[in-house]
Amino acid sequence: MSLSIQTKLTYILLFINITLHAQQFDLFKIESKTILNNVKKIEKDYQYALQKQDTTLIVKNLILLSRYHRKDLNYGTAFNLAGEALFLSYQIDNKLQLAQAHREQGILNYIFKQDDNAGNNFKKSNLYFKEYYKDYHPDLLNSYFNLALYYQRIENKELLLKYVDTCKTIATKQQLNFDYQIYLKEKVACTYIWDKNYKKAIQLLKQSIQQIENSTKNNHFLVILYADLGKVYSNINQLDLSEKYFKKSIDTKDTHEEYLFFKAYVYAKYANLLYKKGKATEAYKYLQKSRNINNKYLNPRNEATQSFLTLKDHYRDQLIKSNQQVSFQKLKYAEIEQKILNYKICLIVVVFAFVLVGIFIWIKVRSKKHQLEQEEAEKKIEANNKELTVNTLKLIEKEEIINTLKTQLLETDKSSSTKSLIKSIDKNSGNLWEDFNQRFTTQNKGFYERLQKKVPNLSAAELKLCALIKLNFTGKEMAYLLGISLGSVNVARHRLRKKIKLDRKTNLTAFIGSI
Repeated sequence: MSLSIQTKLTYILLFINITLHAQQFDLFKIESKTILNNVKKIEKDYQYALQKQDTTLIVKNLILLSRYHRKDLNYGTAFNLAGEALFLSYQIDNKLQLAQAHREQGILNYIFKQDDNAGNNFKKSNLYFKEYYKDYHPDLLNSYFNLALYYQRIENKELLLKYVDTCKTIATKQQLNFDYQIYLKEKVACTYIWDKNYKKAIQLLKQSIQQIENSTKNNHFLVILYADLGKVYSNINQLDLSEKYFKKSIDTKDTHEEYLFFKAYVYAKYANLLYKKGKATEAYKYLQKSRNINNKYLNPRNEATQSFLTLKDHYRDQLIKSNQQVSFQKLKYAEIEQKILNYKICLIVVVFAFVLVGIFIWIKVRSKKHQLEQEEAEKKIEANNKELTVNTLKLIEKEEIINTLKTQLLETDKSSSTKSLIKSIDKNSGNLWEDFNQRFTTQNKGFYERLQKKVPNLSAAELKLCALIKLNFTGKEMAYLLGISLGSVNVARHRLRKKIKLDRKTNLTAFIGSI
């Protein structure tokens, strides 16, 4: 029989982790016991809130109902109610209710050793409480205390002590009585146990025990303090003292069964201790008590516990469903936005194409207009040049006739009156080249400038020659206008070609005409 008891003890101790800690979640009670025990009123208020579709009131009563069922050990119902409250809190984005809902969900996670979820919910609860309360408040104090509980569970000494100090600071500012120190001392005592500083742990635990025994308050917390002391004496192999304090923990009344799971742990530890001391029958009795609690609430084979031991999370389920709906809506919106974007792109392309065509047509029309204007101007210049050429040639003919008459007069009559007449004719005759050049420059604006850009360093005589070549004057006519012989004109043309550096295939007249 003893082997069977040892096997069962081992099973229970493996199932209930030795780091299990107490389930006190409040340093400061917010709702009175009267409110939490009056479940009929809460349910009535909840139904009223549903009729009015008042989500804020619905969430408030869901949290109260979850707390009631949690204290009544109806954990499956409590999980569902807390999850619904958390989901609805996000729908209305109420900071206070988000904090309260995360806190309730975190407590349920903590009870069932869902440590990661408990830590996440306690952290979010604390964050929302800090955003909601500008000053210290009991809610905020409790949220810091829950974080201390979480870090005690995962044995993070640094953060546990940090939040213990925070709780002390807030409690002092709130002028709370010294009862809260008992809870915080137990947390510090745990750090001494982790460090194997058993002397300090025993001293601190005994101080807390004496403080409660001398008071009428917090008697239920002796369940934890006696068990912690029993564990310390077990660690230092003082089995009689360990048995004494484990038995005290068991015998301490837990009216509301607030420490039910902790008692299961104490039963198992006490059974193991009794077995070591050779009290197998008595050990088996306490082993059975531990086993009954665990089978009722923690055994995954128990149909009554499967709904929440399988980590059913109503908030998560609702959130997944909501996210799926949101994702579907986003997909539809994305499709619509893509179609709108495609239409916009098509419209922009069409408009851009029209603009390009418009610009192309405008450029083409403008270019055509400019071309016509240029052609018109060239025609006008050409006509004017022809007129200038004709007029100049007529003047040359007149000059030639006048010169012939002057020669004949001098040959036939050498009198002073004849000579006086010829002088008068010479005086009234203008300079033929200057008249020509003035009219040419007016009609062919910029010709000399363009010519000098192409062929720098041309002399004045060469510029004159170029002007006459542009108007297609013959060599004889050029000679007359320039006052040189025909041969000199030919030599001047040859030198001009060399200066311009024209090859034999390029016509001099065509080159100058293009300028």
